[in-house]
Amino acid sequence: MVTSKSKQHEQTERTKPEEIILLLRECDASELSQESFCQQKQISVATLHRWRKKYGMMSTV
Repeated sequence: MVTSKSKQHEQTERTKPEEIILLLRECDASELSQESFCQQKQISVATLHRWRKKYGMMSTV
């Protein structure tokens, strides 16, 4: 039972804005397609687009 709870927690854990900005930069610098990049990072393409809309013009401090 403990493993399923901890596994569920991992799936619902939010990504920090700083990490999102770094992921967006990594995606931009990557030669992979967005679909391939998202598959590699285990996020959906819709999530990537939502993050880009929200955090696209921000920089890390």
